[in-house]
Amino acid sequence: MFGQGGTLVGILTDPPRPTGVGDRPAVVLLNAGFIHRVGPYRLNVNLARSLAAAQFPVLRFDLSGIGDSRLRRDNLPIQKSAVLEAQEAMAFLTAARGATRFVLIGLCSGAENALRVARLDKRVIGAVALNYQGDPTDQVIKDRYHADYYRRAMFDPRRWLRAARGESEYGSIVRLLGVRLWSGLSGKARRSPRAAEIGASLRELSVRGVRVCLLFNEGDPGLDYLNFYLAKDIDRLKAAGGFDVQVVPRANHMFGPLRAQEHVIGTIETWLQQTPAGQRATTDRQGKH
Repeated sequence: MFGQGGTLVGILTDPPRPTGVGDRPAVVLLNAGFIHRVGPYRLNVNLARSLAAAQFPVLRFDLSGIGDSRLRRDNLPIQKSAVLEAQEAMAFLTAARGATRFVLIGLCSGAENALRVARLDKRVIGAVALNYQGDPTDQVIKDRYHADYYRRAMFDPRRWLRAARGESEYGSIVRLLGVRLWSGLSGKARRSPRAAEIGASLRELSVRGVRVCLLFNEGDPGLDYLNFYLAKDIDRLKAAGGFDVQVVPRANHMFGPLRAQEHVIGTIETWLQQTPAGQRATTDRQGKH
């Protein structure tokens, strides 16, 4: 238990062998939405154990009001309280394990929080954002996503059977096809109001030398958002180095089934070992062997 008043609850997974103070970054795993610190399909548990086995101390904890952490009583907006509580988690790791550098990992809303904390706190040297949604209210991306869904459904016999039975939502189909037709004819689309802000934030992290990895399941709307609005920014960031985008095939939004989760964990571990601190620690460990 840690944080102001000891109201936040977390599980600290230590490496099997002691590491020197400040040798490598500590990892903080953030909640995915309102799912407690175990994570969807126990993702946070398995990720913590895997990274700890690779000699990274890992803390997975519950934000206030989630899981075992108590509710806040100050009415602080969640966008601010999530940042504050992630910083309290880092302070705990500094006091308990001497960590001075951190990597934050989060899924969906946790991805948003990971990038937000990284922008505001210079102790963060890396962030892994799983299915970062960009602007989840963006109507263009919603329409594109649903139109693609309907296009795939065209080749599904079960969908045709439902249509024959009168069970399909014909109004939605007509509206979405109309959106696609208009976008194709006009060559224009409404720009997401947050796209410029998100692009600027990612560039700021790159300039500061913060490594960022964006991981998406195949077909996630967040990946559509990235490709539709931020493609030029992403190309520049990749060219500058320290920025990576990867897609996990045959996975859902929460990165099930198990083979997809194993893919994600392996990808994150490899990426983490490639951080400057991770590379040095790996070399030291090999030298001791």
